[in-house]
Amino acid sequence: MNFVGGYRFNDYFFIGAGAGYEYLDGLYYTSYEYHSGAGNSYHGTSNDVRNNIKVFGRLKANLTNTKVSPFFAVDLGANIGLSSNEIKMANGFYFEPGFGCDFAISPKQAIYLMLAYNGIGYDYEAFDTTLGSAGHEMRHALAGKFAIHLGFRF
Repeated sequence: MNFVGGYRFNDYFFIGAGAGYEYLDGLYYTSYEYHSGAGNSYHGTSNDVRNNIKVFGRLKANLTNTKVSPFFAVDLGANIGLSSNEIKMANGFYFEPGFGCDFAISPKQAIYLMLAYNGIGYDYEAFDTTLGSAGHEMRHALAGKFAIHLGFRF
């Protein structure tokens, strides 16, 4: 859930800032164990639920000035985890480019639908007992997901 406020320079260009809330059920740790004598292995993962606050800027460019107007948009901002846990998971800079369409209700109001790709830095713990006592490490990766936005512009 997001709220974006900003300024529409003309019928084609918008710049704004926003804040939002995100509920995340994501990867917390992964583990791998191999037992050479038994010849078997185990791979496991654990997820954790997090609440995140997002703050971001948005640039939006409409391609037409018609009742149905396609657009490109990009959000750039920070995701702030509200957990006290030392592993913050999806925390830090994120980007979200998207393509959508405004459906005008009146000259000042529209419903919009947008498909976007959300990319964010992601931290998790990895355990690998095949490496002995050195088999614990923090890993950082780029996590991505597709998002569908449905909104109201006024």
